Amino acid sequence: MKGEIVSLNNLESTGNWPEENLRQVDYSRVNLSRYDLIISSTGAGNFEKEVFLSATTLSIPSIHFLDHWSRYRERFTIMGTFYPPESVVAFDTLSLELAVQSFPDSKIFLEENHYAQRMMKLARLPEVNEYEWLVIDEPSPFFDVIENLDMLLKKLMNKNRVKVIYRPHPSRNNDFLKLVESLEIEISNEHDIGVDIGRAKKVLGLTSFGIYIAHLAGKSIYSVSPNETLKLLPVQKVNSI
Repeated sequence: MKGEIVSLNNLESTGNWPEENLRQVDYSRVNLSRYDLIISSTGAGNFEKEVFLSATTLSIPSIHFLDHWSRYRERFTIMGTFYPPESVVAFDTLSLELAVQSFPDSKIFLEENHYAQRMMKLARLPEVNEYEWLVIDEPSPFFDVIENLDMLLKKLMNKNRVKVIYRPHPSRNNDFLKLVESLEIEISNEHDIGVDIGRAKKVLGLTSFGIYIAHLAGKSIYSVSPNETLKLLPVQKVNSI
């Protein structure tokens, strides 16, 4: 990754920063008034909200991509105040419907999700099925990975030494990964999640976008909380683990 934020904050251009580094970014050092348009995703993280609020305060046109299917208004609520986005982009009919309900005064566009399509193609490449399971990690109030991963692995293996690969969430730091390594599980360092999905027969997660990709690719998807998965992702069937 390159740009003013990288250079001003002395961030290594790795293309995959831990979220803890992003939290330390001082956006006040970036002169946003020099820009004609702000384009961003809509994660729930503070760094995206800070950029959005700065653009709103400076009256800079902005476009925000909805790559989720839940908590739309929350993603534009800062310190208890809701700031309606000027323009948002939805990627399917469900997200379009939710966007219309959440942002009645915003400009809403429907576009193809090129990232999802590219990941799905990677996941559908001639299957190697090198692993029985892919575990997609994500921070969640519904499932504490640190407390439950050991138990979960034993359940997945079911007394057999089937191969399991764990894909950490980008926010995980080295201390967390050392805990995972102590469980003697293989940790993926693959950049594209579609590649990991294509390497496994079954995919386990909760509400990760990767579960949606696995669904599109025709993989068997499993969840530690199927009700939450069905509520937050546009999938029709989720197996319970």
